[in-house]
Amino acid sequence: MKCTTTTKSETRGFTLIELLVVIAIIAILAAILFPVFAQAREKARQTSCLSNNKQQGLATLMYVQDYDETFPIGLYFTVGATGPCTMTSYHAIVPYQKNAQMEVCPSDSIKLNVPLALTRLGAPAACSVGSDLAQVSYQPNYVVIPFGAPPTFQNPNVISLAAIPVPAATSLYSDATVAAGGAYPLLSAPIQGRHMGNVNACFSDGHAKVVKCKPDTGSGTVQATFQALDGTTARGFVVTDSGFYQGMYSLYGIPQQ
Repeated sequence: MKCTTTTKSETRGFTLIELLVVIAIIAILAAILFPVFAQAREKARQTSCLSNNKQQGLATLMYVQDYDETFPIGLYFTVGATGPCTMTSYHAIVPYQKNAQMEVCPSDSIKLNVPLALTRLGAPAACSVGSDLAQVSYQPNYVVIPFGAPPTFQNPNVISLAAIPVPAATSLYSDATVAAGGAYPLLSAPIQGRHMGNVNACFSDGHAKVVKCKPDTGSGTVQATFQALDGTTARGFVVTDSGFYQGMYSLYGIPQQ
């Protein structure tokens, strides 16, 4: 009777060259796909931000209809339940908006710290409106939503809806911060190109859209930087879209027909 024996098959692993080829292929795929994934995430954040802008515009227009077709005041001092406080256009529209998170852009890495900004301005703390105004990513068109002259901020010129001849071309709010002076005037609202170099904005007819811009390099090649009102450092941009705001560092002013 014959006996048969079996042997284990020989196990063979990857060679060094094969491992290096696999690693190289993975690295190439990562280099191709990661920027695509990053762009997709940014597009989602941009859409969320654009929705915030849209809600700001609609809330402001509801305020306008309830207050004799006049726009809110950008900033002024008043007296609240606990003493002197600062009112802003946010406080005016919060009854219609009811959510302070709408004031924050998901792509904004340097949100304006409101309590710190008011302290540096020498203004009272923000008035309590139910939802604390801790951070903001958007700023108004301070011609449409004006404030009085500092340091008292008294007697701003309240703007009526009738003073807006082209609502669809007149900015209300945009991706922006507040400048502390320097490269841009004190309390101006330079736009911030947070969305792949562009900004979101809402307009006086209620629509919101992406506004194209580019780094503000002036007559040179270096992008302008400036200090925001809360002490953070921000970068400057200028509008490239054709129209009234083209070439401006902020969506400021009322276009005429």
